[in-house]
Amino acid sequence: MNILPICYFPTTVVLIDDNKIFLSNLNMALDSDRKYLTYSNAIEALKFCKESYHPDNFTKRFAEEIYGEGYQSRAINFNISDLYKEIYNPNRFAQISCVIVDYDMPGVNGLEICAAITDPNIKKILLTGAADEHLAVKAFNQGLISHFISKTDIDAINKVNQAIIEAEKSYFNSLSSMVANLIISDNPYTVLADSAFRELFYNIIKKHNIVEHYLFEEYGCFLMVDKDGNCYRLFIYPEADIEEIAIEEEKKGILDKATINELKNKKLMLCFHCGDKESIDIKDLKPFLHPAQKLVCKSGSYCYTLINENMNIDKDKILSFNNYYNLTR
Repeated sequence: MNILPICYFPTTVVLIDDNKIFLSNLNMALDSDRKYLTYSNAIEALKFCKESYHPDNFTKRFAEEIYGEGYQSRAINFNISDLYKEIYNPNRFAQISCVIVDYDMPGVNGLEICAAITDPNIKKILLTGAADEHLAVKAFNQGLISHFISKTDIDAINKVNQAIIEAEKSYFNSLSSMVANLIISDNPYTVLADSAFRELFYNIIKKHNIVEHYLFEEYGCFLMVDKDGNCYRLFIYPEADIEEIAIEEEKKGILDKATINELKNKKLMLCFHCGDKESIDIKDLKPFLHPAQKLVCKSGSYCYTLINENMNIDKDKILSFNNYYNLTR
């Protein structure tokens, strides 16, 4: 099952090779969508991996294990509505998703460095020469590395770029799989695993140059952030929910008849983040009414809208990826 990760942001990739010229050329040739740390000294790289770097399983900050009387009754309480607050963490981009290391280096070889990396979410890619390939195959079969690429391959740079993209996706899938699977098992109307929604989702990411996303409602509502820290909100709800809201608002008598009809006809939808409800003036819902578009998914028909508004986001507190990249160059 292809499930969207509940969150995503640019990470750091570590490049290790004692050949400084090759290392510099590799660094310049790779995609600029993430941060790279380079090490030409294998011993220093090993020390960093073992002592200096401390992985941050950020999803644990929003999860709480709840124990019943026995092991079988153990459950996870995950506060999805708070996940978006990760945008205020200035260190989020420093998380390492992938290490790319040359095998043949003085002092310590690439496989020894890979073995020293104990975080199971970090993917390890080994760069090899022709003589080292049999060792790489063995390490791959043992699960020590996720990829190996020959440095003499004429398409090596493209293969490294693709391996990094796959590693980053795998990193976030690993961190969010438990929560995403719980949502899918508990909520039959979530679209996290729906192919039509996934296509819509990635089209939006491409169109608006989105580099971060965070789930804030189980149906599939996401906060999205571009490289400059501009925020978008993607809302999606089953049409049945839109109809129920229209009936409820009609009973309250606050919205005018024309607006109620627009809600009933799924031309409009009410959108606000859970955190906004406490501060909303119930007499003025119009700022939260937005044009709705239809999306047909496997579990039924939905209404969605994309809003380019900060809403309850304090943009001044966000360190955007572009600013982080420039500060750490």
